[in-house]
Amino acid sequence: MIVLGVICGLLTALFQSLSYLCSAGFMARYGSSFRLLIFSQLAMGALSLAALPFFLPLSHLAGREWSVVIVLAVWFVVLCIGQSGFFSTQKFIEASRLSSLLGLKILLLMAIDLVFNRNQPGILQLVGAVLCMGAAFVMNWSGSGSKGKITGISLCLLLVTLVFYSLADIVETKLVNMQQSGSIYTDGIVTTLLCYAFMGICSLPFLFKIKWNCQEQLHAAPFGIIWLISQITLMICFGTLGPVFGNVLQSSRGIISVLLGLAVCSLGWGKKLDSPATGMVWVRRICGALMMSGGIICYTVGTV
Repeated sequence: MIVLGVICGLLTALFQSLSYLCSAGFMARYGSSFRLLIFSQLAMGALSLAALPFFLPLSHLAGREWSVVIVLAVWFVVLCIGQSGFFSTQKFIEASRLSSLLGLKILLLMAIDLVFNRNQPGILQLVGAVLCMGAAFVMNWSGSGSKGKITGISLCLLLVTLVFYSLADIVETKLVNMQQSGSIYTDGIVTTLLCYAFMGICSLPFLFKIKWNCQEQLHAAPFGIIWLISQITLMICFGTLGPVFGNVLQSSRGIISVLLGLAVCSLGWGKKLDSPATGMVWVRRICGALMMSGGIICYTVGTV
């Protein structure tokens, strides 16, 4: 089960990194985090509603329907705030750097786990977490280009993103544990589809506030589809390993972001999707990626 969780955690990092590039493309074209939020939620909701009947035996929710709805409502609120914070932060910090900074969630989740669950991490787990968080600072201490410096506004937005994404992770783990199918695969898929079907339905009233646009919907769909896939692997990872270990694995986004950043630049898309970087910046990002690799290995060994 640990191997399954690790694989799913690494796949989540890959899919999320790809989705962040898609969101950066939408933001570069339209510049509206709110419209990206709504249009991507509509895309995910439509897919989830279409797929849900094939995976959800209603007997699994017998007598717990309202409990699930309440937890889903809490998840919807905290994730929407986190997503809005992320997209808003993206106006100040480019996608490749921001995705690695999300590794700082590890600190918040470890603190919450220690305070509320009395789970004290081992030495190797602490070393691994510190390496992953330190790598985020190494990769993002400074940069070049119009979005190189982390300002006070972007720092506040980043903090909002980290806090509410962390809360969303905790609620998602609870939702997976509420399923009783006997298969972690089914539990992960059902939880994801329930979450994003609920989110899509809750997003419909916002169409009275914004005018639906077919072109914008199509440009938001890639982010939504890839993000939905990432959430299935994430739910399975959380269900097997828990949110702290899951986020340690997700910190590999920093490694993947370095590779994607190089690919983006080589294809000539750097000015559209990412800020140009000097050779020293790339050296720092590569060093940070190596630190993250060491951190993930240390935490995994410490957990096994």
